[in-house]
Amino acid sequence: MREVSVGRLNEGDVLAKEIYTSNGKILLGKGVALTVPFINRLRDLGVHGIYIDDDLTSDIIIEDVISDQHRYEAMATIEKSCKAIQIGKDNESDLQGSIRNIVQDILFQKEIMISLMDIRNIDNRLYAHSVNVCVLASVLGKGLGLPVDKLNELALGACSMM
Repeated sequence: MREVSVGRLNEGDVLAKEIYTSNGKILLGKGVALTVPFINRLRDLGVHGIYIDDDLTSDIIIEDVISDQHRYEAMATIEKSCKAIQIGKDNESDLQGSIRNIVQDILFQKEIMISLMDIRNIDNRLYAHSVNVCVLASVLGKGLGLPVDKLNELALGACSMM
């Protein structure tokens, strides 16, 4: 598997990972052979790059730092929290639950390699960015040896800095 910019995609390239909408629905599934209309639509949606499978890199597997489920759950919760704040409501407990899930995903990984660009998100970049900042802060906190309660505080603070 390798990352390819949308401008360098060719008809027949095969997706190595799903491409998701911001609410976690699969736009294009793993294993789909790309067509020119698919490539054009990805470009129109603002996707910068995707992972494809090919003969040269078929043995390379790129794992995400956190699960897709937790990533999209956190994005939806952040969006919900922003809307709640606009109308004067508190949604911090939901956000704390999502943050704990991210921290747990990170704590269970021994080796962490981070792609600084979540290229499979096609919209709601602000919320995706917030989740990515939360992940990076959590990884740094883990590297510093912070206890879980401090990791959760750090992650919540990083996620809330919009």
